[in-house]
Amino acid sequence: MSKAAFITENTELDLAEMKRAGFRSVVLPEYPSEEELAKVARLLQVTSLECWAQEFGNEPEQFGPANLRQSLIWTYERSYTNLLMKFGARELYIWAPEAHEYMVIFGDPSLVKDVVESRIFELDFDEYLQSGALSPATVEFLRDIRSRYTIA
Repeated sequence: MSKAAFITENTELDLAEMKRAGFRSVVLPEYPSEEELAKVARLLQVTSLECWAQEFGNEPEQFGPANLRQSLIWTYERSYTNLLMKFGARELYIWAPEAHEYMVIFGDPSLVKDVVESRIFELDFDEYLQSGALSPATVEFLRDIRSRYTIA
């Protein structure tokens, strides 16, 4: 499936399209590190990423599929944008919005389950919300995001 099927013109995830595809999605705290992305790629046994960077009001910029090292450099250089990453030929995506307060892992339910159970992303969402480091408005925003973008 193409990236365009999952991202709206407002650079938000299209939940209806994700549900039509039969995907599962999980919201996790913060922006994925290069190390975490590399670990997901190893877990899925893929050596490439396809990536899209999009800023509000602009057409998405596509990169790849390219080898993991090149892709990680590209995503780091565009970390100020909304990023969507697809892991090789697998139906697993990570949406990392420019705000860096959360990410959404979505795709084939068994792959999402494998990634979550691997504990590659160690920070628990509830602990993150209760850490005291976030403003009450941010906590409320993130709770809303989690309730909107979680597909079991």
